[in-house]
Amino acid sequence: MAYPIEVAFDQLGVSRTRGYQLINGGMLRTYKDGKRRLCSHVALVECQQSMERASTEGKRNAAAA
Repeated sequence: MAYPIEVAFDQLGVSRTRGYQLINGGMLRTYKDGKRRLCSHVALVECQQSMERASTEGKRNAAAA
């Protein structure tokens, strides 16, 4: 299953700007089909899990300081 990137951004709960930052930073994998850029369901789940890990690691590091 694949989503247009605008739908993927909505699913992640991020803005268009933040979504493109995730793509350019390599956290959200996408591919092109003709002129359309799509994101697979697996890539969307991996990105969401990565964002969760980064969020909890930041809280742990702040508590340790």
